[in-house]
Amino acid sequence: MDGLPVFFVGVRCPIEIIMERRIKTWNAGYNHDGEVPKPIVLWQELVHIPGVYDMEIDTSVYSREECAKLIRQRLENGQPPEAFQLIKNIETE
Repeated sequence: MDGLPVFFVGVRCPIEIIMERRIKTWNAGYNHDGEVPKPIVLWQELVHIPGVYDMEIDTSVYSREECAKLIRQRLENGQPPEAFQLIKNIETE
């Protein structure tokens, strides 16, 4: 796969929507004290490090199909990806 472009998409969603979806899907939600469980908070923070993307989408705003369409449009009509190279440069500094 050497030489193929890498396209990074940041998939975002507000924590409130994530919790609604968890409750609906797994019947598991907030802690007994009403707080968001720590593993979920940590995931939301750590998964976006270093936060460099070629595009970002919010799954609370767009459906799965709309997200896929936006990504396809960007791939077909947008500027070339650069996030991977930017991340490589951050790591070598």
